[in-house]
Amino acid sequence: MKKFVLVQSTVIAALVVVLMMVAFGSTGVWQTGVARADAGSDESPPTDRSVDGPTEPTAPNVGSTTLVYFSLQDNDANATVVTLYNTSAVTQTVVVKGYTASGSFGTWKVDVGPSNLVHLVSDSVAASPPPSWSNSVVTNFTDFTTYATLDVPADVKVDGYVVLNPGTGTVDPRADQGAVPLRFSTDPLAVFLPTISR
Repeated sequence: MKKFVLVQSTVIAALVVVLMMVAFGSTGVWQTGVARADAGSDESPPTDRSVDGPTEPTAPNVGSTTLVYFSLQDNDANATVVTLYNTSAVTQTVVVKGYTASGSFGTWKVDVGPSNLVHLVSDSVAASPPPSWSNSVVTNFTDFTTYATLDVPADVKVDGYVVLNPGTGTVDPRADQGAVPLRFSTDPLAVFLPTISR
């Protein structure tokens, strides 16, 4: 039990340090990109989308947004799928950030049309997907991304799961690939360490 508490304390301390580095601008590289297909290997670091010295981006929406954390998976055996559904009559923009262990991150600004949905997919999408998947955004977080955030406008709803796709590197919405639901939270520690009630 003492070993578990020690490991748990170490993980919490490491997460706090990483979050503080990100919050106060001590990260090595700030990367940004537009929503587009990024079909690289899961074994290679994310494509560099660096720019010169910007400030931390925020969602370009008029109303308030909520920062939501989640732990993703993207490797040779699985992929992460996040569904963004806009319930408003105007286009909303969701800012997605994937953080690596070194503290750097990749950013995607994803527009979600009025009363529409967009799938964020960390692997390629199968040919001829269902119509609701036609505007999917391939993020390719890779093995190097440890967690991610979404800057979500009030009218956008979020859901997601990890799909099991060993060896294919493809998410096929028409096939039963098995899935595990993602846990989203506004508290980053609640994503990684579930609350233990005694």
